[in-house]
Amino acid sequence: MKCEFNLLPRFGFEFVLEDKFSDIEYYGYGPYESYEDKRLASRLDVFKTTVEDNFEAYERPQENGAHYGTKYVTLSNGRNVVKVVSSNDKFSFNASKYSLKQMREAGHNDMLESENVTYFYADYRNSAIGSNSCGPQLNDALKINEKHIEYSFIIEIM
Repeated sequence: MKCEFNLLPRFGFEFVLEDKFSDIEYYGYGPYESYEDKRLASRLDVFKTTVEDNFEAYERPQENGAHYGTKYVTLSNGRNVVKVVSSNDKFSFNASKYSLKQMREAGHNDMLESENVTYFYADYRNSAIGSNSCGPQLNDALKINEKHIEYSFIIEIM
């Protein structure tokens, strides 16, 4: 079985916020994590959660907690609110206490340590999850393979 490792997993932006920005409200697919090919258990609605509760503790740390089809997301520290709205039809977001680098390098969840910040990812798109770790490669329609991407969003700080 040949695995595809030259796949672009995501295209977007990473922001680092104070760790107190932990309350999340969004209009998108939830309440569970959702990706282009992994959203049948989710529904489109307004959801509230926290950065801590958004984390999916898989056997081995990895990308998790994204929300496909998001129209807007807010992160709050109880006083201030950061609101992100995409100029595109929809986007994917994720918020975590752990950087992607730390999750890639940690062998187990007990090796993860909060970095006292909130990592916020606003992505034009994520490639689908698929099953290439133990099965067939992704269908081309589920990959990020655009030759030209225009992506913008509005950030409001209230």
